[in-house]
Amino acid sequence: ADMIGSSRETVSSLINKMKKENKIRTERKFIFVKKDLIE
Repeated sequence: ADMIGSSRETVSSLINKMKKENKIRTERKFIFVKKDLIE
């Protein structure tokens, strides 16, 4: 039971990590687009 619980925690943490990275990537994309629009 402990193993299943710990694996669930790692999976959720990995998903959260991916979500954060995706958010950063989309934010960077928006910044680049804004720069292009300004120039």
